[in-house]
Amino acid sequence: MAERPKSSRSRTRFHSSMPIEKPTRLSDLRIQHASLVLTALRLNGPLSRAQLARQIGLSQPTVSAIVEELLHLDLVVEKGEGPSTGGRRPTLLGLGGERLYVLAMDLGGTRMKMGLVNLQGRLLASQAVPTPGSGRNGTTRLDPQQILEGVVAHLKRFMDEVAVPKDRILALGLGLPGVTDPERGIVTLAPALGWVDMPVVKVMEDSLGMPVFVENDVNAAALAEQRYGQGRRMRNFVFVALGTGIGAGLILEGRLYRGHANAAGEVGYLAIDRDWIRAHTSTRTSPGDAFGCWESLSAAPAIERMARELLSQHERADASILQSTELTAEAVMDAAAQGDPVGRAVLDQLAENLALGLTNIVVLLDPEAIILGGGVSLAGDLLRDAVQDRLVQTSPFVPELLISELGEQAGLLGAAAVAVEGIVPLTIARGGHKGMSREVMDDS
Repeated sequence: MAERPKSSRSRTRFHSSMPIEKPTRLSDLRIQHASLVLTALRLNGPLSRAQLARQIGLSQPTVSAIVEELLHLDLVVEKGEGPSTGGRRPTLLGLGGERLYVLAMDLGGTRMKMGLVNLQGRLLASQAVPTPGSGRNGTTRLDPQQILEGVVAHLKRFMDEVAVPKDRILALGLGLPGVTDPERGIVTLAPALGWVDMPVVKVMEDSLGMPVFVENDVNAAALAEQRYGQGRRMRNFVFVALGTGIGAGLILEGRLYRGHANAAGEVGYLAIDRDWIRAHTSTRTSPGDAFGCWESLSAAPAIERMARELLSQHERADASILQSTELTAEAVMDAAAQGDPVGRAVLDQLAENLALGLTNIVVLLDPEAIILGGGVSLAGDLLRDAVQDRLVQTSPFVPELLISELGEQAGLLGAAAVAVEGIVPLTIARGGHKGMSREVMDDS
């Protein structure tokens, strides 16, 4: 089937027609207007006040008042003068926050990464350590509360080691593999950590003395793509993480969509093969106690399994470089890139399986793009091109298919994006960071 023609509308224009919820308080309107200014500068800056007013559809006096407040908060900075259009040269504005920071944590079942990121998205310091109780370094699995206490202890040590005044660290963003309830600050279910209804936000805020924001790690990665990555100029895209399992983060009309029970994006359970469903659901006690159909046929363990099966029966197996290689998903994709017969056969089947799941996503949501991330996506153009070829055959229309450019920083930048999304509105609402003195703000 033919690829749907791409829209001729420029993506470089800020969409001022974004839906805005009806404000209930004056501060709500102020925050929403400030968010429009910050988004326009993030996408298209530097801009003058007049350019901002035209792009976001607000009056110039309103924009000027918002800009003055954001300048005071160091969320916007002056970037020099622009070209004259006949009168005075206009002052150009850009995003600030270069010397305001958030802590970021990418928390996994066996390893945790911590980072310090400024509000412009620059990762300034990072550290990776085993997750407390993960079984590494001679330790044993701790109880859930002890794991949380150990995580907090590592964060405190990391904060002591970074050479940044603590009153410039505005918040902590936490991304983890599990179902989260960001509104209540609770991790509903994170099997890798043994957490069930764990009140992580309250515990961490009490211990660290700063706002804490929690989010599912794939949702966090989608926010990172929206703020720092391939999705910067898109209103509707789906981020699909390909790793040990498969998950998705949905950015719809410019906002993260979490679903009724904060479980939107569990696309690993998409049913793409009737035989697999029949074979694997009859003995399952509940839908959540095993991997889903799509991820079982398309994630990293599936790549390794397909390669093992082909090596045991493929007539060209003797010619495969995978005969003498440890079978990992990365090794199989590397072999495919070299034209290895087994590697290419696995890639062909993988592309077909991925295209089937992506077709379901495409026809349901009609995204502008699908961004592939996670360890399997590191195969890059090789994987993307193979999936694109199959997607054209299975989907009535094909969005842009992209590979994430965030690389190994994706997890930390995702957690940072969660913190920034949460703390900037709070900072605007209260006219500064709680605990940050006027002298510190003015010294920015």
